[in-house]
This record gives sequence, C-alpha cells and structure tokens, in this order.
Amino acid sequence: MATSEKKGFTATLYFFLLTTMCLVGEFPLKAVAGNAAPLLQRYEDGNEHGYSRAFNAIYDTSKYGILQLQNGLARTPPMGWNSWNFFACNINETVIKETADALISTGLANLGYTYVNIDDCWSKVTRDAKGQMVPDPKTFNSGIKALADYVHSKGLKLGIYSDAGKFTCQVRPGSIFHEKEDAMSFASWDVDYLKYDNCFNLGIEPKKRYPPMRDALNATGRSIFYSICEWGVDDPALWAGKVGNSWRTTEDINDTWVR
Repeated sequence: MATSEKKGFTATLYFFLLTTMCLVGEFPLKAVAGNAAPLLQRYEDGNEHGYSRAFNAIYDTSKYGILQLQNGLARTPPMGWNSWNFFACNINETVIKETADALISTGLANLGYTYVNIDDCWSKVTRDAKGQMVPDPKTFNSGIKALADYVHSKGLKLGIYSDAGKFTCQVRPGSIFHEKEDAMSFASWDVDYLKYDNCFNLGIEPKKRYPPMRDALNATGRSIFYSICEWGVDDPALWAGKVGNSWRTTEDINDTWVR
C-alpha cells in the first residue's frame, strides 16, 4: 500500500472510531431494574490542558462496567417471545411450556431468543385475602414457580406481566400501591422479566407510577428485567432510562403489512 493510501486509510479508520465512540458517549442514562445509574460516572470536567476524564473514560476498557446496567441485564436487547399478539387472554401453562420447547427445537434459543413471557390474564380477577396476586387455577394450576422451573430447565427465562395502575388492561389486579408485595411474589417465583403496562393509571403521571416498582424489584435482591410499557405517549425517552431496563416507544405493532 502506498504511503498516501496508508494515510488515507488511517484517517478514515480514525474518523470511524471517533464517530462510533462519540455516539456511545451520547447514549441516554441507563436504567436499572437495579439502581438507576448514569452511563458515565461524574468525573471532573477536565484540567487546564484540555484533558477531559468524562470524555476519555469511554475508551478506558477497565471502566467498561460503567457503560452497563448494574444488575447485569439489558447489555444487549432482550430477545424472546410474548404471549399477547397471538394468544391474548387464551393462555395457560401448557401454551407456555410448549413455547419454551419450540424455542429449543427450532434452534431459536441458540440464536439468543431466551425469554418466554406471559402477558395479561395469568392471574385471578381478584387478590387473595392477604392481598397477594394469585395465578388463575383454571389456567396456571401448577403455579408460576413450577412454570419458571420448567422454563429454566430448558436454559430459558420466564417473564410475567403486571400494570402500573389499579387494573391490568384486561381488568385483572394491577400493581400500583402493591409494588413491594408483588415484586416479592415475582422474585419468590423466580421470574426473570416484568412487563409493566399502563392501563387504569388513575391519572397519575408515569414518572411517579413507574419508579416504585423499580425500587421494589431492587429490594428483592433478584435481577429482574424491568420493561416499562407506557406506550410511548409520555415521552419515556426523557425519563425512562433512569427507571427501567427498557421502555416502549409506540402503540401495539401487529404482524400485518399494507401491500
């Protein structure tokens, strides 16, 4: 390679790396179904020589962990399956087990599709006498813990659903004002993922409704992926990064296309 070509290649590579690193540095605050933590720690602004530790920290691989969630989740986008689009409320433990089996038999699990997520309608329509959520005995007779054990035996992860409102969208018990006990239930069942919806929200702004569940999940000591499902209507990109592992950007997306 001629000297001029080497210089051109080096300049192009440098520009690419610099651009990529700058983009990494501009990502929003990351969430924590663990603790809310900024992507970059609050380093001093720099010194008189123009050196900025805040900027150069992006390149320091010894501090790679500061770019990640402290609960070890969401380092890459979660992949898996959710029951709602196809089954809606017509779910039961057999459907969930067969789906877990299918992820294995089709090879999808080997490609990273590891979450098997139960959506709405898994619980009874009322809480029990102790105020606890209870799986519907007609459809989840073995309980969520037994189902989690089955899914985990396949090397997969189990997700569950609740709502940051008085009821879920299908009018099952919501978790608002019950965050601590519900989070403890999910953790005791060895759940790995929580989709937290936005129905029957009592008119309370999401920035007040969603953090209590984050804190409750943290307090359980179990790492549970916290998915904020508030439909993207209240600018979650401006606040959800400090609260959940992911947030929803739109209304439902259906598998239909205009031709």
